[in-house]
Amino acid sequence: MATTATCTRFSDDYQLYEELGKGAFSVVRRCVKLSTGQEFAAKIINTKKLSARERTAGFRAAPTNPLLLNNSQRIDNDRN
Repeated sequence: MATTATCTRFSDDYQLYEELGKGAFSVVRRCVKLSTGQEFAAKIINTKKLSARERTAGFRAAPTNPLLLNNSQRIDNDRN
């Protein structure tokens, strides 16, 4: 059974706060889910600096952590 994904802007659901860390292709910022007040870390990746192969490999290899937004919560704001 296929599910339909709805596309939303990150800022519709989360409020971004201070930078927690930075790398060559991304920055990690503290964020809060507006509907619950729960805190997360959002890794914001500058995909314009990555090749198509790097984008695909990086998303598949991303570590799982309960405080990081997971794959289903990733939002591509370039498409909105």
